[in-house]
Order: sequence, then structure tokens, then C-alpha cells
Amino acid sequence: MTRGQARANGLARLRASDDPSPALAADLLLADACGIAKEVLYAHLDEALPPDREARYRELIERRAAGEPVAYLRGWKEFFGLRFAVDDRVLIPRPETETLVEAALAYLRAGRRRRVADVGTGSGAIAVAIAVNEPEARVIATELSSGALEVARANIARAGLAKVAEVRLGRAADTLRQLLVEGAGPFDLIFIDADKPGYPEYLELSLKVCRPGTVIVADNVVRQGEIVHASSADANVQAVRRFHEMVAAEPRLSATVIQTVGVKGYDGLTIALVISD
Repeated sequence: MTRGQARANGLARLRASDDPSPALAADLLLADACGIAKEVLYAHLDEALPPDREARYRELIERRAAGEPVAYLRGWKEFFGLRFAVDDRVLIPRPETETLVEAALAYLRAGRRRRVADVGTGSGAIAVAIAVNEPEARVIATELSSGALEVARANIARAGLAKVAEVRLGRAADTLRQLLVEGAGPFDLIFIDADKPGYPEYLELSLKVCRPGTVIVADNVVRQGEIVHASSADANVQAVRRFHEMVAAEPRLSATVIQTVGVKGYDGLTIALVISD
């Protein structure tokens, strides 16, 4: 069987499973099974596919047809031009988040600001992308999940950033309190993308480790538009509503909420600037 024939079979299987991007998934998984880049694959579709690689490809296609993300199947995801290890212990970095990293880098460079807190780092994608592209940045990240912590630390080590990016295990609120005790702040940029019920407390603690000019960014705050419903029974929605009420009532903050549309549907982020002590 040639690579092209295997690709056709894989594509047909994914189309039958209603995969949202069957051609892309079939190509990425075949390239992965062959151990080559996708672009090389396209140039050599007439080459024979060894039986072991064919079996591997069929396995990947079946797992994808069952709904497993391509990034988990390959074991990595590209983000901001960097390759990050990912598996089912972490969420997959989203392409739209790259825009946020671009804005963060521009902000840090414009004011020669360096200290970044990443609350709920997951795979460590944001922390690593900032530290790689802004060598003077110093990042402290928090993560509740020990599994995600292992992934983040591995990505940080692979990027050679162990001396400038630190990940701490534990509840984000506990870590923020410890940073306050240590006098680790003030931070110039604070990302919040952790458990939503904790958002109000994370905002309160973030305000204790910031200074005028600090930017606080909270992700996943539109919740498919559900935050407009005061009667929502969803604890995440109610916590995010409370978070926004606190932002609106806080005289030290000037803030806006931006809706985003991407792989997670309708969501958004809050960007708050600390304008006074």
C-alpha cells in the first residue's frame, strides 16, 4: 500500500465519523505515523508504506474517529512557533491565545516590565512563549493538577527556561498568598485561567501583588454568553459574574471584556489595568 492509498482510506474513515477537519487530521496523522513533516508527505504520496507504519496509521485513525484530539494522538501541539508536549493531563493550547501572547509581549517590552504570574498554567504554553520571546521576563506559574505540573515543567525544561520560569503546585489562592508573604511581587502581568469558582478570590489576591500599570487578564469569562443570565444554575457562570461585579466596583481598575470566537465557541477574556494604588 502506498502512502496515498493509506491517506485515502484514512480520509474516508474520518469523513464517515463526521470529523470536523477530516483531510487535515488524516494528513497530520499519516505524517506522524511516517515520522516525517506533512509537507514532505505531500511530495512523496506514491512511496510504499511499511506494514508497521500502516498499522500505526490505522490505529491513529480509529482513535481519532472515536473523538481523541489530534494533538493528544501526536503528543504535541505547536503554539507561537514552539512545540509543546501535550496529553490528556492538560488542555490543548488554542490558536486564538497566540494573539493574547503577542499583546502581552508588546506590553512588557513597551514598559520594560518583567514579572509575570500565570495562574493555572496547564501545559505552560503562555509562560514558555513569553519567556522565550522576552528573555528578561521572569515567570511564576501556578497549577493545581500534579499531572499538568509535570507537563508544564517538561515543556519549560525543554525550552531551557528552568532558571526564569517556575511552576508551583497547589491551589492558586494558596500560591498567591505565599507569593505575597515572600514579597515576590509586584507583578506586571497576571494571567488567570484556572478553576472558575476561584476567580473572585484570585482577583482579590492579584490586587495585593500588583502595582499601578499592572495588567490582569482573565480568560474564559463569557461562557458561551451564559454570563448574561443572572438566574444561571451553573456555579462557573455565577463565579464569573461575581468576578465581573468585583472588577466593575473596584476603583483601582479600568477594564473591558472582549468576546472571542474560536475552537471553544463563544468565549472571551477580561483585561483590567491597575490605574492606582
